[in-house]
Amino acid sequence: MKSTMWRTMAILVVLSLLIGGCGPQATSKPKLPEKIVIGCLEPLTGRYAVFGTEAKIGMEIAVRHINEAGGIQSMGGISLELVVEDAGERPTAPASAPRASSANTARSLSSDSTSAG
Repeated sequence: MKSTMWRTMAILVVLSLLIGGCGPQATSKPKLPEKIVIGCLEPLTGRYAVFGTEAKIGMEIAVRHINEAGGIQSMGGISLELVVEDAGERPTAPASAPRASSANTARSLSSDSTSAG
């Protein structure tokens, strides 16, 4: 009886080791970018410049604060870079955002805080 129990336990241990070794193999971590570019498309000239300037200043403060604290810690300390573009009073400015962001490889984009018209 005791030998049957020990044999059963030995078989279970061997099976668990074999099954555990058949799982997915460890893969290398994906390559993370050196920095993350954030686009800021706000009205910096014209009658709405006060709103766009305040948004730009807020984003600059946030980016500086994150970078001074060592970057995005959950991503290994990646730093942020802010790319600013003036939207002015052009109602078509948000339409140019994809071109502006792709030229600078922006991962995120903040745009006009006012509506045209």
